[in-house]
Amino acid sequence: MREISHNEVQMVSGAGLTDVITGLNSAMENVSTKLQTTVDAISTTTDSWSIKKLTYQAIGLSRTYAKLSFLSNILTGLTTPADSSSAA
Repeated sequence: MREISHNEVQMVSGAGLTDVITGLNSAMENVSTKLQTTVDAISTTTDSWSIKKLTYQAIGLSRTYAKLSFLSNILTGLTTPADSSSAA
């Protein structure tokens, strides 16, 4: 019989979940900053091609932020203990 490694225990127990959530939150901050920069650039640009390109970039960043937020909320729900009063 083989010995269970530390990494396998973390994967099964979810011990590394808070690190993943922290990473997601960090990525969300980066995406949010980039989105704000893009929106600022749209408001100052007069070239229609640049406006179109930046608008598509802003849409993509907004979608990315929404997906990261969704994942973060799901994973945060897994780390929060269930309310015992709702089990009844």
